[in-house]
Amino acid sequence: TRISQILNNLVSNAIKFTEEGFIDISIQKLKEENERIYIRFEVVDSGIGIAPEKHHTIFDSFSQANSDTTRKYGGTGLGLTITKKLIELHNSQIFIESEIGKGSTFYFDISFELSKDKSLQIASFDNFDSNKLKNKKILLVEDNPFNQLIARKFLEKWYAIVETADNGLLALEKLTVNKYDLILMDIQMPEMDGIETTKAIRKHRDISLQQIPIIALTAVAMENDKEKLLKDGMNDYISKPFNPNELFKKIAKYI
Repeated sequence: TRISQILNNLVSNAIKFTEEGFIDISIQKLKEENERIYIRFEVVDSGIGIAPEKHHTIFDSFSQANSDTTRKYGGTGLGLTITKKLIELHNSQIFIESEIGKGSTFYFDISFELSKDKSLQIASFDNFDSNKLKNKKILLVEDNPFNQLIARKFLEKWYAIVETADNGLLALEKLTVNKYDLILMDIQMPEMDGIETTKAIRKHRDISLQQIPIIALTAVAMENDKEKLLKDGMNDYISKPFNPNELFKKIAKYI
Protein backbone atom coordinates (compact mmCIF):
# COMPACT_ATOMS: atom_id res chain seq x y z
CA THR A 1 0.00 0.00 0.00
CA ARG A 2 2.84 2.37 0.85
CA ILE A 3 4.62 1.69 -2.45
CA SER A 4 1.35 2.37 -4.26
CA GLN A 5 0.99 5.71 -2.45
CA ILE A 6 4.59 6.70 -3.26
CA LEU A 7 4.29 5.89 -6.97
CA ASN A 8 0.82 7.44 -7.11
CA ASN A 9 2.21 10.72 -5.78
CA LEU A 10 5.25 10.72 -8.06
CA VAL A 11 3.31 9.86 -11.21
CA SER A 12 0.53 12.35 -10.42
CA ASN A 13 3.22 14.99 -9.94
CA ALA A 14 4.83 14.04 -13.27
CA ILE A 15 1.48 14.19 -15.10
CA LYS A 16 0.79 17.61 -13.59
CA PHE A 17 4.03 19.15 -14.91
CA THR A 18 4.27 17.30 -18.24
CA GLU A 19 2.03 18.85 -20.89
CA GLU A 20 3.58 16.81 -23.72
CA GLY A 21 6.17 14.08 -24.15
CA PHE A 22 6.36 11.05 -21.87
CA ILE A 23 6.30 9.69 -18.33
CA ASP A 24 8.25 6.49 -17.74
CA ILE A 25 8.00 4.24 -14.67
CA SER A 26 10.68 1.60 -14.19
CA ILE A 27 11.51 -0.98 -11.54
CA GLN A 28 14.95 -2.59 -11.47
CA LYS A 29 16.42 -5.29 -9.27
CA LEU A 30 19.77 -4.06 -7.93
CA LYS A 31 20.88 -7.11 -5.95
CA GLU A 32 19.92 -9.98 -3.65
CA GLU A 33 21.78 -10.69 -0.41
CA ASN A 34 21.09 -11.93 3.13
CA GLU A 35 17.55 -13.06 2.22
CA ARG A 36 16.65 -9.58 0.95
CA ILE A 37 16.09 -8.11 -2.50
CA TYR A 38 17.01 -4.51 -3.32
CA ILE A 39 14.77 -2.70 -5.80
CA ARG A 40 15.17 0.69 -7.50
CA PHE A 41 11.98 2.58 -8.42
CA GLU A 42 12.31 5.40 -10.94
CA VAL A 43 9.82 7.91 -12.41
CA VAL A 44 11.11 9.94 -15.38
CA ASP A 45 9.23 12.69 -17.21
CA SER A 46 9.88 15.14 -20.03
CA GLY A 47 8.14 17.98 -18.21
CA ILE A 48 9.10 21.52 -17.22
CA GLY A 49 12.01 20.44 -15.00
CA ILE A 50 13.36 21.93 -11.79
CA ALA A 51 16.37 24.21 -11.37
CA PRO A 52 19.28 22.47 -9.52
CA GLU A 53 19.29 25.09 -6.74
CA LYS A 54 15.65 24.16 -5.95
CA HIS A 55 16.24 20.41 -5.61
CA HIS A 56 16.77 20.53 -1.85
CA THR A 57 13.59 22.55 -1.14
CA ILE A 58 10.88 20.82 -3.19
CA PHE A 59 10.42 18.12 -0.54
CA ASP A 60 9.63 20.74 2.13
CA SER A 61 6.00 21.22 3.19
CA PHE A 62 4.00 23.59 0.94
CA SER A 63 7.06 24.24 -1.25
CA GLN A 64 7.08 24.28 -5.03
CA ALA A 65 9.85 25.33 -7.39
CA ASN A 66 8.56 28.91 -7.60
CA SER A 67 5.43 31.02 -7.18
CA ASP A 68 4.70 31.01 -10.93
CA THR A 69 4.50 27.22 -10.82
CA THR A 70 2.01 27.38 -7.96
CA ARG A 71 -0.17 29.90 -9.80
CA LYS A 72 -0.17 27.98 -13.08
CA TYR A 73 -0.41 24.39 -11.85
CA GLY A 74 -2.06 24.76 -8.42
CA GLY A 75 -1.80 22.15 -5.69
CA THR A 76 -0.79 22.26 -2.04
CA GLY A 77 2.83 21.23 -2.58
CA LEU A 78 2.42 18.41 -0.05
CA GLY A 79 2.71 15.46 -2.46
CA LEU A 80 6.50 15.27 -2.49
CA THR A 81 6.73 15.91 1.26
CA ILE A 82 4.44 12.95 1.95
CA THR A 83 6.36 10.84 -0.56
CA LYS A 84 9.67 11.62 1.16
CA LYS A 85 8.25 10.66 4.56
CA LEU A 86 6.80 7.39 3.22
CA ILE A 87 10.16 6.45 1.70
CA GLU A 88 11.90 7.27 4.98
CA LEU A 89 9.60 4.75 6.70
CA HIS A 90 11.41 2.16 4.53
CA ASN A 91 14.78 3.46 5.81
CA SER A 92 15.54 4.98 2.44
CA GLN A 93 15.61 8.37 0.74
CA ILE A 94 14.47 9.92 -2.53
CA PHE A 95 16.79 11.50 -5.11
CA ILE A 96 16.15 13.89 -7.99
CA GLU A 97 17.96 14.70 -11.23
CA SER A 98 16.47 17.61 -13.14
CA GLU A 99 17.11 20.76 -15.17
CA ILE A 100 14.74 23.46 -16.35
CA GLY A 101 13.13 22.42 -19.64
CA LYS A 102 14.76 18.98 -19.61
CA GLY A 103 12.36 16.98 -17.46
CA SER A 104 12.88 15.28 -14.11
CA THR A 105 13.95 11.92 -12.72
CA PHE A 106 12.90 10.85 -9.20
CA TYR A 107 14.31 7.58 -7.87
CA PHE A 108 14.62 5.63 -4.62
CA ASP A 109 15.83 2.20 -3.49
CA ILE A 110 13.96 -0.08 -1.09
CA SER A 111 14.90 -3.53 0.19
CA PHE A 112 12.32 -6.26 0.82
CA GLU A 113 12.54 -9.56 2.64
CA LEU A 114 12.40 -12.47 0.19
CA SER A 115 9.28 -14.55 0.69
CA LYS A 116 9.69 -18.21 1.59
CA ASP A 117 6.09 -18.94 0.56
CA LYS A 118 6.41 -20.77 -2.76
CA SER A 119 2.62 -20.89 -3.18
CA LEU A 120 2.35 -17.18 -3.99
CA GLN A 121 1.17 -16.65 -7.54
CA ILE A 122 1.46 -13.55 -9.67
CA ALA A 123 -1.86 -12.54 -11.24
CA SER A 124 -1.86 -13.40 -14.93
CA PHE A 125 -4.25 -12.29 -17.63
CA ASP A 126 -4.45 -15.96 -18.61
CA ASN A 127 -6.41 -16.60 -15.40
CA PHE A 128 -9.36 -14.58 -16.69
CA ASP A 129 -12.11 -15.49 -19.12
CA SER A 130 -12.00 -12.15 -20.92
CA ASN A 131 -15.10 -12.99 -22.97
CA LYS A 132 -17.17 -12.30 -19.85
CA LEU A 133 -16.34 -8.59 -20.12
CA LYS A 134 -15.91 -8.36 -23.89
CA ASN A 135 -17.64 -5.25 -25.29
CA LYS A 136 -19.25 -4.48 -21.93
CA LYS A 137 -19.42 -0.72 -21.31
CA ILE A 138 -17.94 0.38 -17.99
CA LEU A 139 -17.94 3.92 -16.63
CA LEU A 140 -14.89 4.57 -14.44
CA VAL A 141 -15.55 7.53 -12.12
CA GLU A 142 -12.16 8.47 -10.67
CA ASP A 143 -10.38 11.83 -10.33
CA ASN A 144 -6.81 10.52 -10.01
CA PRO A 145 -5.09 10.20 -13.44
CA PHE A 146 -2.76 7.42 -12.26
CA ASN A 147 -5.63 5.34 -10.83
CA GLN A 148 -7.54 5.90 -14.08
CA LEU A 149 -4.54 4.69 -16.07
CA ILE A 150 -4.07 1.50 -14.04
CA ALA A 151 -7.77 0.55 -14.00
CA ARG A 152 -8.15 1.28 -17.71
CA LYS A 153 -5.14 -0.91 -18.59
CA PHE A 154 -6.69 -3.93 -16.86
CA LEU A 155 -10.22 -3.34 -18.15
CA GLU A 156 -9.07 -2.97 -21.74
CA LYS A 157 -6.95 -6.12 -21.42
CA TRP A 158 -10.26 -7.84 -20.63
CA TYR A 159 -11.79 -6.28 -23.79
CA ALA A 160 -14.19 -4.03 -21.89
CA ILE A 161 -15.14 -0.64 -23.35
CA VAL A 162 -14.08 2.01 -20.82
CA GLU A 163 -15.15 5.62 -20.44
CA THR A 164 -13.97 7.87 -17.61
CA ALA A 165 -15.38 10.76 -15.60
CA ASP A 166 -13.24 12.86 -13.25
CA ASN A 167 -16.04 13.47 -10.73
CA GLY A 168 -19.66 12.72 -9.94
CA LEU A 169 -21.13 15.66 -11.84
CA LEU A 170 -19.38 14.59 -15.04
CA ALA A 171 -20.52 11.01 -14.43
CA LEU A 172 -24.17 12.07 -14.18
CA GLU A 173 -23.82 14.00 -17.44
CA LYS A 174 -22.44 10.92 -19.20
CA LEU A 175 -25.18 8.71 -17.75
CA THR A 176 -27.90 10.88 -19.30
CA VAL A 177 -26.59 10.32 -22.83
CA ASN A 178 -24.89 6.89 -22.69
CA LYS A 179 -25.81 3.41 -21.50
CA TYR A 180 -23.36 1.45 -19.33
CA ASP A 181 -23.30 -2.10 -17.99
CA LEU A 182 -21.52 -1.16 -14.74
CA ILE A 183 -19.99 1.78 -12.87
CA LEU A 184 -16.71 1.75 -10.92
CA MET A 185 -17.12 4.62 -8.45
CA ASP A 186 -14.35 6.30 -6.48
CA ILE A 187 -15.54 7.63 -3.11
CA GLN A 188 -13.46 10.77 -2.57
CA MET A 189 -13.68 13.20 -5.49
CA PRO A 190 -13.98 16.97 -5.99
CA GLU A 191 -17.24 18.66 -7.10
CA MET A 192 -19.40 15.63 -6.22
CA ASP A 193 -18.17 12.56 -4.35
CA GLY A 194 -19.01 8.92 -4.95
CA ILE A 195 -21.65 8.68 -2.21
CA GLU A 196 -23.62 11.71 -3.45
CA THR A 197 -23.38 10.48 -7.03
CA THR A 198 -24.60 6.99 -6.15
CA LYS A 199 -27.57 8.39 -4.22
CA ALA A 200 -28.48 10.59 -7.19
CA ILE A 201 -28.33 7.58 -9.54
CA ARG A 202 -30.52 5.47 -7.23
CA LYS A 203 -33.14 8.27 -7.16
CA HIS A 204 -33.05 8.89 -10.92
CA ARG A 205 -36.38 8.84 -12.79
CA ASP A 206 -34.94 6.33 -15.30
CA ILE A 207 -35.55 2.91 -13.72
CA SER A 208 -32.86 1.18 -15.80
CA LEU A 209 -30.36 3.75 -14.52
CA GLN A 210 -31.49 3.20 -10.93
CA GLN A 211 -30.61 -0.48 -11.27
CA ILE A 212 -27.14 -0.18 -12.82
CA PRO A 213 -24.51 -2.08 -10.78
CA ILE A 214 -22.12 0.24 -8.91
CA ILE A 215 -18.88 -1.00 -7.35
CA ALA A 216 -17.13 1.41 -4.98
CA LEU A 217 -13.38 1.94 -5.26
CA THR A 218 -12.32 2.81 -1.74
CA ALA A 219 -9.29 3.12 0.50
CA VAL A 220 -11.38 2.57 3.65
CA ALA A 221 -10.69 -0.57 5.65
CA MET A 222 -13.14 -0.42 8.56
CA GLU A 223 -16.01 -2.91 8.36
CA ASN A 224 -18.65 -0.37 9.39
CA ASP A 225 -17.47 1.96 6.60
CA LYS A 226 -17.94 -0.83 4.08
CA GLU A 227 -21.42 -1.57 5.42
CA LYS A 228 -22.29 2.10 5.02
CA LEU A 229 -21.29 2.00 1.35
CA LEU A 230 -23.80 -0.78 0.75
CA LYS A 231 -26.53 1.15 2.59
CA ASP A 232 -25.75 4.20 0.46
CA GLY A 233 -26.59 2.25 -2.69
CA MET A 234 -23.38 0.54 -3.78
CA ASN A 235 -23.71 -3.08 -4.90
CA ASP A 236 -20.21 -3.94 -3.72
CA TYR A 237 -16.78 -2.44 -3.03
CA ILE A 238 -13.15 -3.13 -3.73
CA SER A 239 -10.20 -1.72 -1.80
CA LYS A 240 -7.49 0.39 -3.43
CA PRO A 241 -4.90 -0.52 -4.47
CA PHE A 242 -7.00 -3.30 -5.99
CA ASN A 243 -6.14 -6.92 -6.67
CA PRO A 244 -6.76 -7.53 -10.43
CA ASN A 245 -8.24 -10.96 -9.78
CA GLU A 246 -10.73 -9.55 -7.26
CA LEU A 247 -11.64 -6.66 -9.57
CA PHE A 248 -12.33 -9.02 -12.47
CA LYS A 249 -14.45 -11.38 -10.36
CA LYS A 250 -16.59 -8.61 -8.92
CA ILE A 251 -17.22 -6.95 -12.28
CA ALA A 252 -18.03 -10.31 -13.91
CA LYS A 253 -20.41 -11.16 -11.07
CA TYR A 254 -22.57 -8.07 -11.56
CA ILE A 255 -22.36 -7.90 -15.34
